[in-house]
Amino acid sequence: MKFCDMPYKRPDLSALLARCAELAAQLSAAPTPEALVALYREENHEMAHYRTAQILANIHYTQDTRDPIWSAEQDWFDENSPAVSNAETCIAKAILSNPHAEALADAFGSTVLPTLQNRVKAMDERLIPLQQKENALISAYQKLYGGALVTLDGKRLTIPQLNLYKESMDPAMRRAAYDAEAAYFDAHRQEFDSIYDQLVHNRNEQARILGYKDYSELSYVRMNRIGYGPKEVKAFRDEVAVHVVPMLTKIMALKAKRIGLEHPMFWDSALNFADGNPAPHGNYEELMASARKMYHELSPVTGAFIDFMQDNEMFDVMSR
Repeated sequence: MKFCDMPYKRPDLSALLARCAELAAQLSAAPTPEALVALYREENHEMAHYRTAQILANIHYTQDTRDPIWSAEQDWFDENSPAVSNAETCIAKAILSNPHAEALADAFGSTVLPTLQNRVKAMDERLIPLQQKENALISAYQKLYGGALVTLDGKRLTIPQLNLYKESMDPAMRRAAYDAEAAYFDAHRQEFDSIYDQLVHNRNEQARILGYKDYSELSYVRMNRIGYGPKEVKAFRDEVAVHVVPMLTKIMALKAKRIGLEHPMFWDSALNFADGNPAPHGNYEELMASARKMYHELSPVTGAFIDFMQDNEMFDVMSR
């Protein structure tokens, strides 16, 4: 089925929440490991319908944040997805309370139970109003950023369309591209700052309600970081500072020498060669055909994958 033909129907929230409550009761009382595994599969299957609708709506919305139809659908999910998340948390609690819970690890792998535990640690019914507001703020940011239009080279361009100009051989044009992008953010500084400020306060309040020090602590749970935490991430950052940053500094110096820049500036960062960056040869159809050929040469599996993706028009790669 092609992406454009995928049917969309707004979920029935009342029916979904009622079904989640039924599943939670059944999962809690599952009498055998086999029954618990079967119910877990059923729960995943039923939630897949909701997730498919949610993802379809979000894809259409992010393709054009100005579309009133998909904006309305995104608003609906912003408002109602926290209640669904809370229902899923109740399901997770029910599974973990079942004495046969370890059967899920045997059937689906060692991360399934820690993932369910993190779901419980990251959600509470008291957070629903805050998460509704958080979702609305995220969508407002997407709309503000996604709808950006700037003027450059006599054209009205989106932010992604500036990338070509950032690779220009003309340093003045490269800087103009960055200046055009910055001018949009500067013109909307108050709106961006307000969204950011509200998000910080909102997320920290969610963390405090759940008993965490701040959102940073909660985010490790929400990102499902299993088996490592702040200590390990700090060690990784330190390794980057010690080993990667000096290497990148040398690479940047070599690149500046290669393209003949004595004092490289930030607007020179996208240019890699003195005679210009490599540019794609061919139109959209030719490039996609070349990609298909390459994936088929890699393996039968990647060949089947690219065929499925292209035949069903699953790619959205045109800058707009």
